[in-house]
Amino acid sequence: MSDMLKRLVLIGCLLLTFGGLAAYAAPSLSRAEIVKYKAQLAKHEQEINRLQKKLKLTRKPELRGQIIDKIDLNRAQALKIKQRLYPRPAKPAAPVSTRGRAISLEASVTLETGVIENVSTAEGAARKEVRISVARHEIGVVGGLLAGTTAMLGEIRVPLRWVFGPATAVVRLSAGLAQGNNAAQRLVPINADLLLNFPPGWFTGVDNYLGGGLNFVAATSDGKPGTLGGQLCYGIVSDGFGGLIFGELGYGVLRTGFSPSYKGGTVMVGFRKALF
Repeated sequence: MSDMLKRLVLIGCLLLTFGGLAAYAAPSLSRAEIVKYKAQLAKHEQEINRLQKKLKLTRKPELRGQIIDKIDLNRAQALKIKQRLYPRPAKPAAPVSTRGRAISLEASVTLETGVIENVSTAEGAARKEVRISVARHEIGVVGGLLAGTTAMLGEIRVPLRWVFGPATAVVRLSAGLAQGNNAAQRLVPINADLLLNFPPGWFTGVDNYLGGGLNFVAATSDGKPGTLGGQLCYGIVSDGFGGLIFGELGYGVLRTGFSPSYKGGTVMVGFRKALF
């Protein structure tokens, strides 16, 4: 065989090899999806590093538990993104022998499939537990401007099993006393809000949340109950005084039903603490 022929054969083999590797490594994701997932992965890794540094400086067991929960959530989400970006190729099932007797290929495939299903189920349950454990039952107090009135409310936050991307869901129930420009008229509003908690890096560099819900004026100083209203809000959260300090901006409407409604901006500051 001439040198020229040998070179052609070698080049052909190399092209076939590289072509096979390229086909094997070709991602099933589009370029836009890859860029999006890599950006999300970088945010989760940055947040894990930030929380780990914060954990070293925290001594209170309650706050340490909250930080560890957030680290676990970010790790679970980062793992999910890595599995999308870098999926592992399926390994062919090999015959398994037991006590010298070979198990058929069909039986080995069934066995391996069952193991994979069990592992996937266990991983899914673990991730679900991690996500749910991040949100805790909390009680707190908040005061400021509510829908054009001056208000002071007590609240309780109850975690839900819903997860929307990076956000966890919480229901907030609050009630208290509000007073409008007319000092003679006072209201007792009861609020129910759905809140979505976002980790740092989403909207702002700190823990934050978006929410909205309905309110009902249960009583007034005129002796009459009101009707339904509503509110929207955005809040930021920070550690402090052994719990969590939060500030909230929004807009709301309180309706008495027999006098002009109270409408306006909401500017509230509050403190809350985990129950368990």
